[in-house]
Amino acid sequence: MKKEITLKNERHGTQATAKAEITTAGNYRLTKAQCKRLRAELCGSKECLCSGNTGARGEVTDSDGMSLDIFGYSDGSVELYPAKYVDCEGRSVLH
Repeated sequence: MKKEITLKNERHGTQATAKAEITTAGNYRLTKAQCKRLRAELCGSKECLCSGNTGARGEVTDSDGMSLDIFGYSDGSVELYPAKYVDCEGRSVLH
C-alpha cells in the first residue's frame, strides 16, 4: 500500500510529491531513487546545502495533512514518521 507525501523547500519556494510505501510500523518509506528525484525537483543544485536526502526544507505532510519528520538512512532512502511520535534522535516512539 502507498500514500502520497508532499514535501516543500521553503528556501527555493518549491513543492513535490511522491508515493511512499507504508512500512509495517505504519511509517512511510521513500527509496533512494525517489529521494534523488525529489531532491532534483525541490532544489536542483548539486552544490546547494539547503537540505538533506529529499531536498525538503520545511513542511512535509501526508495526503491526510499529518506533519512528518524525516530520518535518512545511509543507503540514501528515508523513513518518514508522524512528527508527534518521534524522539529527539528521529526514532519512532510507537514501537
